[in-house]
Amino acid sequence: MAQAYLDYQTLQTLSGLPVFLQGPHTKTQLELNNQYSFGHYNKDFVIWLKEKLLPATQAPGFTQLFKFFYNNYVKQTARTHYVVHEHLLSNPDYLRQEQQAYVRILKTQGFSEEFDYGAEYYHFAGLYEEDYDGSIVKQAVLFWIRRVTDGTEAVFFEGLNALLEVYDPEFLQAWHKQAACQSASSSKQLACQRIAYTKEMAILEEELDQVYRKVYAKRDTEGQAKLKKAQTVWIEFRNANAVFLVDTLKNEPQEAVALIKAKAKMTQKRIKMLEAELETK
Repeated sequence: MAQAYLDYQTLQTLSGLPVFLQGPHTKTQLELNNQYSFGHYNKDFVIWLKEKLLPATQAPGFTQLFKFFYNNYVKQTARTHYVVHEHLLSNPDYLRQEQQAYVRILKTQGFSEEFDYGAEYYHFAGLYEEDYDGSIVKQAVLFWIRRVTDGTEAVFFEGLNALLEVYDPEFLQAWHKQAACQSASSSKQLACQRIAYTKEMAILEEELDQVYRKVYAKRDTEGQAKLKKAQTVWIEFRNANAVFLVDTLKNEPQEAVALIKAKAKMTQKRIKMLEAELETK
């Protein structure tokens, strides 16, 4: 995961440790398409990520910068890997079955480009249907299967949990409450979901307001007037469209949850659109 955001050689230089102990990668280059092998992480390197690199992001003057980076480039991947991990570890028989199948294929036929291994993971645990990106879900399932295989699953999850505790505590709280509701009655589950989505929506509304204000301040007088009008129109559209999307539901509690969920999804897209303008000069 770390190599997705920092250069491979930079990570080795900063840590003073080999990133991998076994696999196709050399000290200077990653080989990501090997059909018969994958990189086995060095557990000491993973511990370094948690104990040294994560605290460094909290240095004075750096926290806000990394928070912006986290929200825009890391959050979706981090959340998905967390949720996938929890689903996998809650079903050890399934995890063992998939891990053994993965290792068996590595040792026999290998993973050719034509072999779309794990395509079914796109819909793992119904997460795609819960608006998670299916391609990231699939990547996460395969990532944790490899980490179980190389023995670094526990330390990687500790680091991921530490990252979320610092930069995404609201998500963790919502997830734990949702998990606690899974064994409850259907009506209790809906009540829990409504509370969780309501809190998430409040956070998104605040985030949207902050981004909107930054974009507004960046524009000239004419641009500010256009943005203000566009934002008003968008909010009206979001609210009306959410009602339209859930209109077929007959169960009032289900409709309430679906309505908040639909608004949240559209609000996330609006935030990303406004943030894209902030990144342009």
